[in-house]
Amino acid sequence: IITNVDVTSTGSGGGIDVRWLMPLANPADYDTTFPNNHGPYRLDLMRGTGFTTPTFTVQTFSSQYFATLNTTSFSDSPGNTQSSPYTYRIDFYDTLSTSCPAQKASSVFISCTPNDNQIQLTWQPNVPWTNYQYDIYKYNALTTGWDSIGTTASMTFTDTGLVNGANYCYKVKSTGAYPDTTLPAPLINWSQELCCSPVDLTPPCPLTLNVDSSCALIQNVLT
Repeated sequence: IITNVDVTSTGSGGGIDVRWLMPLANPADYDTTFPNNHGPYRLDLMRGTGFTTPTFTVQTFSSQYFATLNTTSFSDSPGNTQSSPYTYRIDFYDTLSTSCPAQKASSVFISCTPNDNQIQLTWQPNVPWTNYQYDIYKYNALTTGWDSIGTTASMTFTDTGLVNGANYCYKVKSTGAYPDTTLPAPLINWSQELCCSPVDLTPPCPLTLNVDSSCALIQNVLT
């Protein structure tokens, strides 16, 4: 059961922490009483660029016994986390190569739409759990830290009162959980960092034109 696709660094050498839960079973059952599904066992961590189906094998973990196949996390360097989200899936195999894939989950990926003195942020995760809260953070150059500027349950947020042409950087923290309350919760995952500059793209209101015609003066007065 995949639980986290958490962006830990942004850029061309970006990092993502992937975490999962092992199949919920008694290890002794796998290692002794399942003769048709015995070891060695294998976990394949799969990755896809964007929100596509993962097809690239990032890492393989294997063990003769289910009880010692206990790896549940991996720190990946997929590429440029600033330009694309990444989607992961965990596949579990027995010695007969019978596959038991988990559902796929993507990183939270934010984008921005600049406007006059404001920036609208939108984001899109593709995960098998439910994210019920998003916290928006903005970089503070004075403290060199990240300030929380808002919380929402939707996947959009508008930051207002900004200076046109200035650069502002953001990231989003998602909080979610599976419906099964026996599974770990909350599930915290961060987006990549994104910097944008507001710009005045709103056209001014059209002028109201009045025309006063004078036959005696043979003229039109435009106001």
